[in-house]
Amino acid sequence: MVEKHHQLRVLIQRANDTFSLDPTLDVEQYLGALGGYLEQFNDWQRVIESGGTDYLSTLAVEERDELRDLVLELDEIHQRIISRVDENRTRLGLELGEVHRRGKALRAYVDHLPPRISITGKRKG
Repeated sequence: MVEKHHQLRVLIQRANDTFSLDPTLDVEQYLGALGGYLEQFNDWQRVIESGGTDYLSTLAVEERDELRDLVLELDEIHQRIISRVDENRTRLGLELGEVHRRGKALRAYVDHLPPRISITGKRKG
């Protein structure tokens, strides 16, 4: 169980680190950190589920209280992360739409380049 407590403490630290990132500064870094946190969260969840409920009965009262406090702390941070993700989902969608629109305009221009480019222009006569 000590290992599960340790994994939970590491996960809480990772959640705090993820929450402290500003998603408006570097979207790729934020999404990468978020993906890493969620992967680690899923790994921890699998470890807990593989232990079943029998391991709780083997814990002393103090260990169960400590585990409950850690899980509540993780739940609070996790809810804040999910809330922030929901807030930024619309903004990121709009930004991706703008990038797609600009890319489409650029592709349209590249597909229809003028036959020649001249600095002086066409000469008459």
